[in-house]
Amino acid sequence: MPIRLRPVLRLSTVALLVLPAACARIVEPPPGTGRSPSPAPMTRVRLPPEAEGLPDRVLFGVANLPLPLVLSGTTAYIATHTSLLAVDVRSGQTLATVAPAHPLRPGPRGPAWNPAAPPILVKGTVVVPLLAEGPAVELIQVEAATGRRLASATIAIDAVPQPPTVDKQWLAVAGVAGTVAVLRVNGTTYGVDLTRGTTVWREPGFTAAALAGDVIVGWYTEAGAAQRAAGLRAADGVRLWTDKTAGRGLSAVTGGPQLAVLQGRADGRYLRVVQAATGRPQPLPANVTAAVAKVSTVDGDAFACRYDGASTTVCGAMWDDWNAAFDATTGHWLWEVRAATKGRTPIRLTAAWHGLVYGTENGTRPVVLDARTGAVRASAAVAAPYVVDAAAGVGPPIQGDGMYAFSISVQ
Repeated sequence: MPIRLRPVLRLSTVALLVLPAACARIVEPPPGTGRSPSPAPMTRVRLPPEAEGLPDRVLFGVANLPLPLVLSGTTAYIATHTSLLAVDVRSGQTLATVAPAHPLRPGPRGPAWNPAAPPILVKGTVVVPLLAEGPAVELIQVEAATGRRLASATIAIDAVPQPPTVDKQWLAVAGVAGTVAVLRVNGTTYGVDLTRGTTVWREPGFTAAALAGDVIVGWYTEAGAAQRAAGLRAADGVRLWTDKTAGRGLSAVTGGPQLAVLQGRADGRYLRVVQAATGRPQPLPANVTAAVAKVSTVDGDAFACRYDGASTTVCGAMWDDWNAAFDATTGHWLWEVRAATKGRTPIRLTAAWHGLVYGTENGTRPVVLDARTGAVRASAAVAAPYVVDAAAGVGPPIQGDGMYAFSISVQ
């Protein structure tokens, strides 16, 4: 029997609190998670000019590329094309600037040639890849609490890809497992020991994309530009599985502690939630299958999926009216909102964090949803941030230019 998702209705925060247990059909968040942070109505803080290029990655209210930014408390770490900035989100003041030991010499270089790669936060340390002379990539570690440079590792690369054929995301840290950072450089993936500063494995032809547990999920590019999803052990690069079906336009994001979300084209559009260690797909509800089948195969990443870092992953169709969520541990689908859902408008998803989902209705009105139930938590939110943690959210304004930080409070 096909699995069906239960549509959700618009409910106010008060209604969530007083709904009698006997008639409640909405799944409550798991015990022990506490109350979730929500945007507080306060004055936004504009980030420094170096962050002004970040909105270029946002198209029609959707982040079509990851913002090169990570939050650690009240500090935003912003990667530019040449350095890493530590910025106080309360004042917009730049606290520190970290650059490669051997930076690229000045010359005509566009953003695609010299990308601003997203930094990542791992156990109190910010890790960011920056291009250096060589050509090389310098993998820099910074103490998140202070912005102090801790260590770096230099990885020689064969060449720097040139526009217009280069993928704008050709340089990125896909994740860190233990002491090993998984670095994507064009069509080759490296495992770099952050403690020793040495490369411990290298896999040509593999594009690393998402870390789930200790497995890195990505794809191999074959003859004729066909792609085949695969999972490698992050510690040593050993291949654990390879998808039997080749496709095109593949992408992968983390879907939970042990799950990854794959999407691509192979005899039509597909969306899969897989066990990262084995590649085994989770059952897909008939509602999701129908929503996926409607999406054009011409689009690139047709779906945006965001793991909230706690218990839920929420997905949305970028150009169609549809949202749905699944449990990040079991892969069981929880709810959906469609264009036909009474009293609801599906959102353009921007971020998810610890039980809350951020986005906009019709690309103009910021709203906040409950990740576990899909119920509306705030129908007139201050902003729809693209990067969120417990203290702040960062994103462009709905109207106007610039990049701003907004405080987060518990309500």
